[in-house]
Amino acid sequence: MIAMIWDFESNVPVINSYAEIKNTGKASLISNREIRQKFTNLELKINNLNTLVKDRLTVQQIRIDNIVQDHLNLVRFTADPTNNLEVNIQGEPENNYLEVLKRPSVRNLLAMKLLLTDDVLKFRMELQNEIDLIIELIDKELRAF
Repeated sequence: MIAMIWDFESNVPVINSYAEIKNTGKASLISNREIRQKFTNLELKINNLNTLVKDRLTVQQIRIDNIVQDHLNLVRFTADPTNNLEVNIQGEPENNYLEVLKRPSVRNLLAMKLLLTDDVLKFRMELQNEIDLIIELIDKELRAF
C-alpha cells in the first residue's frame, strides 16, 4: 500500500549517466554530428520527462495524499521495520484496506495515478531506446578509428 500511494519515481541510471557525460564537458569531444544531435535531442526529451513528472504526477500525488489523510491511519505505517522510528501504535485502529478500496473516489484516484505513472514509464522506455541508439552510434564510431 505504501508503494502504491507514494512511489512514482525510480532511479534511472541512464539519465544519471547522460547528466554525468554532459557535466564533465566530454560531450564536446564528439566529432560525429549525428551523435551530437542525438545527445541534444536526448537532453530535450529528458527535460520533457522532468516536466511530465512535475506537472502531472506531482499534482496527482497531492490528491493521493488526501486518501491517506482522509481514509487511513498513517500512524500505523510508522511501525514498518524499515523505519527508524520509535512510535507506540498500541491502541491505533487497524487500516481496513478493503473498505478503503471499496470507495469509488479512492479507486479512481489510484487508477488515475497508475495511468499517469504508466505514461512516465513509457516515456522512460523511449528514452532508453534513444540511449541504446546513441551507444550503438558511439560504438560504431569507435570501431572506425
